[in-house]
Amino acid sequence: MSEDIIVTDDGLNGQQFRCQKCPSILLRTHKAKLINESDQEWWLVTDIYDFENMGFSKTVESKKFLCCADCNHGPIGWHDLETKKNYLAVTTGLQFLNAEKHLGERNKYVESEIALWIEAVLQDPIPPKDFDDLLRDGVLLCRVMNALQPGSVAKIQKPWTKDNCKANIQAFLDAARSYGVPDDKLFTVDDLFEKTGIPNVTRTMVFLGRAIYDHPEWQGPYLGPKPTGQIKDWPDEKLRASEGIVPLQAGTNKFATQKGLRIGTARDIMFANTCVEDKPGLGEWHEPEENAAGGEEVEA
Repeated sequence: MSEDIIVTDDGLNGQQFRCQKCPSILLRTHKAKLINESDQEWWLVTDIYDFENMGFSKTVESKKFLCCADCNHGPIGWHDLETKKNYLAVTTGLQFLNAEKHLGERNKYVESEIALWIEAVLQDPIPPKDFDDLLRDGVLLCRVMNALQPGSVAKIQKPWTKDNCKANIQAFLDAARSYGVPDDKLFTVDDLFEKTGIPNVTRTMVFLGRAIYDHPEWQGPYLGPKPTGQIKDWPDEKLRASEGIVPLQAGTNKFATQKGLRIGTARDIMFANTCVEDKPGLGEWHEPEENAAGGEEVEA
């Protein structure tokens, strides 16, 4: 939380929130409560009618991103369509947290989140295209790098030819490498231009988001949570060790048998007449007779 944020004793905002790009007032005082969710501080606004000039940008599944209603600056927070709660970013940088959960696969939500992050970094609407077509010429990628680190891409080629598009993609990769993205996390030019490795492009963007945290001069939106610094590279044998374990509710199942188990009373077995002839030592079985006087059964 930045030092200039004023919080009242009951955790409410002690000052008005204004748009950073225009003089519009977004929220009056004592309308939002400071909370911590997903390891990030947010201003929680439970009633959407408490906003003064708040608009909505794109919708991604169950979220609508918030922006200034007058100049469309944003995203500066998000609205949960299910709970109807609103979350405003405390700092100027809004975190997009879900992209890292789907590395190695194509996911519409992740690609939309990265596109929204690019739009937030550039502070400029981007054309409504598919993710691979949006980045294929390399222009937006180069603009992102120049926003993160001014001058990192000296010249952005006009995307009129195949060679120019590939040159832009290569310029982005070179700038991302110098910014802090490891070589083994960078996609290749053909991954993007030929659309043969879009999941690799997603992975590079996520690791670019990680590298941003090593540049404290950046005060814009972030892509992904802040790295903890702990790297755990578990071997496959360790990860699959639990697959051969049989869960035990109590005791042990080793050398288990049903010996000694007895439920209820013992069964009384009576042989039918047809079986007596085959059983030596067994007398003939008769129906029990009732004593006329006392009503007691008399054995044969």
